[in-house]
Amino acid sequence: RDFQEEPGLELGVSLARLKRHLLKNQVAVLIDNFEPALDKQGQLIAQHRDYLELLRILADPQVKSLTLITSRDRLCEPELNLTHYLLSGLNIIAWMQYFKSLDLEFSSITINESILGQIHHTYGGNPKAMRIIASVIQEDFAGDMTAYWQENKSYPLAETNLKNLVARQFDRLENLDPQAYTMLCRLGCYRYQDIDQISQAGLIALVPKLAPAKQRQIIKSLRNRSLLEFAAGSYWLHPVIQAEALSRLDRPEWEQVNRQIAQFYTTSVVQITDVETGLIALEAYYHYFAITDFAAAGQVILYSRSNQWGQHLTLGTHLHRLGLSQPLLIAITRIIHRLDNPKISSELNNILGDLYWIRGDLEAAIACQQTTISTANKHLSKISLTPYNSQKTYYWKMLQVDSLLSIGLYQIDLWELAAARTYLEKVIELSLGTKHNSWAEKASIVLALVNSYEGNQTAAKTTVEHFLHLIERDTKEIYNTGRFAYFLQILGQTLINLQDYSQAQEILDKAIAVSQSSHYIQIKAKATTSLGIIAREQTNLKQATIYHDNSITWLENIGAKCDLAAAYYQCALTLQQQNQPSSQEYIDKAIAIWQQIKANKQIARVNGS
Repeated sequence: RDFQEEPGLELGVSLARLKRHLLKNQVAVLIDNFEPALDKQGQLIAQHRDYLELLRILADPQVKSLTLITSRDRLCEPELNLTHYLLSGLNIIAWMQYFKSLDLEFSSITINESILGQIHHTYGGNPKAMRIIASVIQEDFAGDMTAYWQENKSYPLAETNLKNLVARQFDRLENLDPQAYTMLCRLGCYRYQDIDQISQAGLIALVPKLAPAKQRQIIKSLRNRSLLEFAAGSYWLHPVIQAEALSRLDRPEWEQVNRQIAQFYTTSVVQITDVETGLIALEAYYHYFAITDFAAAGQVILYSRSNQWGQHLTLGTHLHRLGLSQPLLIAITRIIHRLDNPKISSELNNILGDLYWIRGDLEAAIACQQTTISTANKHLSKISLTPYNSQKTYYWKMLQVDSLLSIGLYQIDLWELAAARTYLEKVIELSLGTKHNSWAEKASIVLALVNSYEGNQTAAKTTVEHFLHLIERDTKEIYNTGRFAYFLQILGQTLINLQDYSQAQEILDKAIAVSQSSHYIQIKAKATTSLGIIAREQTNLKQATIYHDNSITWLENIGAKCDLAAAYYQCALTLQQQNQPSSQEYIDKAIAIWQQIKANKQIARVNGS
């Protein structure tokens, strides 16, 4: 009070007296909620420029004061030597202590630690939110935290006080920096779920027409106001900020922004190299699905990218190989019956069949492929054989033979070897010597495996020797890369049945090497199961057990039931040779899966009938 301005006393004299006092005395100064005094650049607005001299005095290294300024906007006066501290939210321990203190005081709040953790995560540990929510739980929900969260977990801005606080920040931004406000509202359309952070390119994609310098300035503006979270080159929105951002977009702009984001994700992923890039590419699907553009969502799954071996594979195929079958299965089943385009639905059914196959639903898998075959046959019957229609003919025939080949593979897992032979021979008949000859080659390799199971060793050996010769002389990397990896391990299985263990080992090692470079987990696991069989046949039972344990772990992780049943069975045989009583446990596991997938002939084979 000694330094209140006296009537008529000039501001400069008052500040001089303040400085003299601070040179002699230790004083703590708190200036709270400073942002109303700042412009969009973080500098003092004209009517508050007098604060600058005050701040110079408080920042003078000779004075004994410590000044703390709180502001939701970053103070960016170049003349001031300031240290900026970003206040993070309170940790979960602090929240727990706070809620427990309320419990002790009022004896009315019921703490559910799991739910408190969810609330803490949703609000980023914000202490203001903590106080508001605690008050609401006590007053409106009789202290029942579980009941509160069940009602409000999908609405982070349900509390009026919290919503008003956030709304004021948005309103201020809209007045000071409309372009930054536009970007912030559009950023609400990103999902922040499977991919919980976005790159700077993802931000820029929302305002593509602005100059690069302006784009960077907008991003800096949002960061300076703590409206945009940032770490290690990635950005995201706090759930509360996201909820407010979404609420401020009208439907036309919301649809447009979701399309922009979907296009960004599609074009930004040039090649699928791992799980992360696969999930990033799949994000486009969710944005099209959100605006009910199911055809565009389906096209995302069918969008082709080249891999390291020059193959053009759909996103769906990439995701399947990466072991991401479950999210892909959900994505396709949500749209497959909402599509009018037969090309999109047929391709998706072709992929969906393999997804059902890997999870052990072989009836559904066969039904999907039969639907694709039926549609392909229908269109092939209507296409006149002219050069103009050659591309259409190639497309539908490709789907036809690929689905036939898939069913042939499914029948082997059911141990319906005669049926498998029928489908495989049909593939060879339709594609041998045509532009689809690669399908004839794949079917021939699978047919050799069937022959080896049925005891037709001569036919199996003839086919195997033919392909071993092609692999040895391969100069175009057709048979020694990911293009052929799945069928390499089938060739390895056939060589085992022919008791050529040395050659089988070489082929299986090659298949594993290729699968590791392409993250094709299923091939790696199936080939490792086969290596376990070789080790067992060579009486290296310890190594065989290691192989089986590894393959079982990988197959369990990706949920590949048909392959897992076979792996359990082979592990059981190895354990039997070691007189391990646990062998029966693995036989039971294999039979349980075969019962689920209705593979009665597999069960009969195991039981020796």
